[in-house]
Amino acid sequence: MEFYNSDIYDDRIFLKSQIIHGLVAALQLFDDGNTRYARILQNIKLGELTNKKYNYNLQLPALYGTRAYFPHRNKYRELVGNLAINPGYESWDAWFNFNLNRTEDAIFFIDNKLSSYKKMIYKK
Repeated sequence: MEFYNSDIYDDRIFLKSQIIHGLVAALQLFDDGNTRYARILQNIKLGELTNKKYNYNLQLPALYGTRAYFPHRNKYRELVGNLAINPGYESWDAWFNFNLNRTEDAIFFIDNKLSSYKKMIYKK
């Protein structure tokens, strides 16, 4: 929580956004929907920190990677459970690794979509 609450580390936009995601997901606030809520918070925090770091004024998060989690649902739930039961360095390291891979998946998905849209636009 020291890391998360410190302004010193606001340039660590992916890690700070993934901390809020992991903490909320591990709390199990709701019978259903808490991990969806946690992913939304991750993306809001990512947008907020991106705006702060790069002096942008994006009104909405530029990256919303929930789709990237669906094929990995079992691993996702396992890692959330590990954060809740054993919130040590190994659990957090595995969590960050997993989420950075899902973020990368989302970026590649968006990049491919943009490439497809550009091809459609420039064909006309």
